Amino acid sequence: MLTVSRPLTSPNEPATVPDPVGAPRFIPGLTIARGVLALWVVIYHFWNDVLVLFPWATPASPVARNGHYAVPGFFMLSGLVLMHTHARQMRTFDLRTALAFLRLRLIRIYPVHLVTLLCVLAMVAVSMVLHLGHTATGYSASDFVLNLVLAQTWVPRFSLNWNYPSWSISSEWFAYCLFPSLVPVVLRYVRSRAASIGLMALTLGGTVAMMVLWVGRPFYELLLVVPTFIAGVAIFTFAAASKPLLWSVARLVLPVAAGMVITGGFIDSEAAKCTVLIIGLHATLLAIYMTAPRPPGGGVLHAGLQRLGDVSYSLYMTHTLAQKVLYVGLPVARFARAPLVVRAGVALGYVAVITMACLACHRAVERPSYEALRRHRGRATG
Repeated sequence: MLTVSRPLTSPNEPATVPDPVGAPRFIPGLTIARGVLALWVVIYHFWNDVLVLFPWATPASPVARNGHYAVPGFFMLSGLVLMHTHARQMRTFDLRTALAFLRLRLIRIYPVHLVTLLCVLAMVAVSMVLHLGHTATGYSASDFVLNLVLAQTWVPRFSLNWNYPSWSISSEWFAYCLFPSLVPVVLRYVRSRAASIGLMALTLGGTVAMMVLWVGRPFYELLLVVPTFIAGVAIFTFAAASKPLLWSVARLVLPVAAGMVITGGFIDSEAAKCTVLIIGLHATLLAIYMTAPRPPGGGVLHAGLQRLGDVSYSLYMTHTLAQKVLYVGLPVARFARAPLVVRAGVALGYVAVITMACLACHRAVERPSYEALRRHRGRATG
């Protein structure tokens, strides 16, 4: 089995895997991948605004308008990182270990979720008092309670509500609840490379089928996490069963896989596009995990992407809060015919507000909760 050099406490922390010759290396690429996926979602949600300000950006629309595919990418990454982190201590099911795992997950994800949810509540209250065109759609009391307990997608007919990116956190929480029971089964029955390939094929096929055939049907948002999360688990089992030569060859897969993700949006057929993007995302994560790419000396770009990955959870959870403020205070429609320098200034204003919201959440909420997680984990293992 794959040997982990040290425990991983967060999907935002670089993972370590054994080098084919035995020396463990960090994988900052997994953190970078998380940051790029989060940025893809942000671009997706603001793309109409970009086109209002810069119509000449239209040729990039096939990539930007498919940013919702980043969410299954997040699910795959979670399955991979959590399997990498917890496989050793979860070889057999143990209730105490399972509860400890869920407690650690809550410490990691819930503070940011709660604070952003309360921020939306405050925004809704202010909009009602100031008569800023607030609508009750998506802001019901029952949906608020479901958000509080991370169960908003655990209903047959889910629709986006409150801090709507958090729907994926609700679905991930469902995967977390299944994870302690899943690991022993996977470790027992998926032990060879052939079995891992079969599991990858099954889960990727299931993901495409669900995204093409089941979208809009009962429990879609909840069930989507199952095949995608297990697809990430399959990356771990495949890497564990692979010989050093295959780890070296995996480096050649990375540019091809990334190219599939970039070009997949240009495919007209929804089924074909979904297939290419899902396989491309999975292959990219597989290649990153098996090659542990780390440019010599890092460089400014590498450091910037690493920082983006570090704050990606806060970015993902706060960018729609910034969006609500910007759409009231600085709607881009006012500047559609303004000079280029003015439109560029508006765009920079959007970037600044999104960045400030992200960094404020990261510094005030996410980083303290992560430190609490490390202390809690230290006490548990000390």
